[in-house]
Amino acid sequence: MSDISKELNSILNDEKTFEKEEKSPALFITLIIFFIAVTYFTVFYFSMENKTIEKNTQFKNIEKEKSLEKKKELIKEKIITKIDRNNFYKIYSSNNVKSINCYDYKPGEINPTLSCLNNLKIFSKENQKALRFQIITVIGNNDINIYKKFKKNIQDLILNGLSIKRISEISWNIKKELGNDIIITSNNYYVESKNNKHGIILKAYY
Repeated sequence: MSDISKELNSILNDEKTFEKEEKSPALFITLIIFFIAVTYFTVFYFSMENKTIEKNTQFKNIEKEKSLEKKKELIKEKIITKIDRNNFYKIYSSNNVKSINCYDYKPGEINPTLSCLNNLKIFSKENQKALRFQIITVIGNNDINIYKKFKKNIQDLILNGLSIKRISEISWNIKKELGNDIIITSNNYYVESKNNKHGIILKAYY
């Protein structure tokens, strides 16, 4: 009887081991499926997050561009309104003018001295209701002498460039002070000073 019992126990133990072996692969497959699912949803989540960030960035850039376009249109409208209100001919043909001279430029320099710039700022603020401002460049002998080594035609080109740069600097400073909607005009030539003066003349027309 004892031998039969041993045999029965052996058979039963073999069946349990078999059941465990059968269950083990199923658990392994379940874990793999779970891992794949977690990985998929993690990748999907971060992909959606990146798309959301990209959309938000694009939206902000579009809004900035629209804002800049609106500002440009407002500036254009202000300029056009000012010209229409005061009449184009009146703006460019007025004889009612105030002016200031700035002659303490160093020879060959495009930037005004600090005292000159301060005087120009005061003048532009006092005349901010002018119809327009005009900038005229004054070239002195010392300006010309710097470029004497060049041929006459090259010298003229350099002096014209110097003149344009002086005008650009003053124009930028006035607009910085009064805003971009003011009207500034300039000549495409420079005035040659007989008294060796270097700088600009700023005029305000009413």
